[in-house]
Amino acid sequence: MDKEEMQGRGSGKVRDFAMHGETTGEVDDFGLPMRYNWAADYRGSAMVVYGHTPVPEAEWLNRTINIDTGCVFGGKLTALRYPEKQLVSVPAPRTYYEPVRPLQPHEAASELSAQQAHDDLLDIEDVTGKRFISTRLQHNIAAPAENAMAALEVMSRFAANPKWLIYLPPTMSPTETSREEGLLEHPAEAFAYFRHEGVPTVVWEEKHMGSRAVVIVCRDENVARKRFGVVEGESRICYTRTGRRFFDSADLEAQFLARVRQAADRLGFWDQFKTDWFCIDAELMPWSAEAQELLRRQYAAVGTAAREAFAAATEGLDEAAGQDAAVAKLRDRMRTRGSLIDGFIAAYRGYCWPVHAIDDLKLAPFHLLATEDGSYFNRDHLWHMERSRSCVRPIPDCSWLQDTRESI
Repeated sequence: MDKEEMQGRGSGKVRDFAMHGETTGEVDDFGLPMRYNWAADYRGSAMVVYGHTPVPEAEWLNRTINIDTGCVFGGKLTALRYPEKQLVSVPAPRTYYEPVRPLQPHEAASELSAQQAHDDLLDIEDVTGKRFISTRLQHNIAAPAENAMAALEVMSRFAANPKWLIYLPPTMSPTETSREEGLLEHPAEAFAYFRHEGVPTVVWEEKHMGSRAVVIVCRDENVARKRFGVVEGESRICYTRTGRRFFDSADLEAQFLARVRQAADRLGFWDQFKTDWFCIDAELMPWSAEAQELLRRQYAAVGTAAREAFAAATEGLDEAAGQDAAVAKLRDRMRTRGSLIDGFIAAYRGYCWPVHAIDDLKLAPFHLLATEDGSYFNRDHLWHMERSRSCVRPIPDCSWLQDTRESI
């Protein structure tokens, strides 16, 4: 091979790279090189906006977006409005150049977006090893490697479809342990703590003693597929704080979520918020609904055994109390504790009842988390409470939908 031929081949590779970028080494049905989909492997924190690869519609994929929608080929001219991340497009007046590869695919477009299709495949490197999560308020939070593996196992074995899990509530932040005898917490100490920390306003709300539930409702299956990439025929879900399905019974879940959807229809919620879906944070009652089988199979037996043992121990202390002052003092303590236990049981029964049918369930929403218009994390708690109240009070005959009272 002479020098001119080598230079010619080298310039050809440069020309191909300039025209097509990095390729896979394959060609498509039109004889054109297939470009390497680098965006699918992109894991950078910076947002990348690019073009020169005409696509019918601009789509986000791993913080990248291709806004080349083939205007010269008769498609559209697309612009990205930043930082709003809104797309604006105008159709091309005509086809200025006929492309070798048609801009519109021959086959019907995929039901999923590029990101949704990409998310169906788990890249193990994305979830293993030590990770750092950037947050707005707490800066970077480290997730140790061992925690990541444990979370992956739990999510893979027990979690609902991850595409539904757009929000996982944090656990509650309790006040410090009370110094009052026999109490875990005391309101006066809680207010003193907030005052010491410089918190000027405190909102406290009624505790329904339910279980934390996140409810997502779409108008129909098409909305669930388009917005969340869910293609299993679902349009609604109710899950726990840890991402598990709330209900063991699919029929009970379907009936409950149908009620929520019907309530949204009656309220005109879709038009009010200009949305086809919503996500709410709520308490679902009774508390025992989530753990009904666990209570029956494990806790009930443990509780019964404990009460029987407590009674026998108290009886033995009664017999020995007359002979030893220390034993008498212990007996009195046991009696006091026994009365407290009876009080706890009586209070507990007010929040637990058997769940046999849909009418045994009650829902108390307290946060409107998101709609198609956006998330509402920047709204204060009173705004959320007012939205929740506006969704409950207009339907007086829906006894299963509970209001939540609050004070400042």
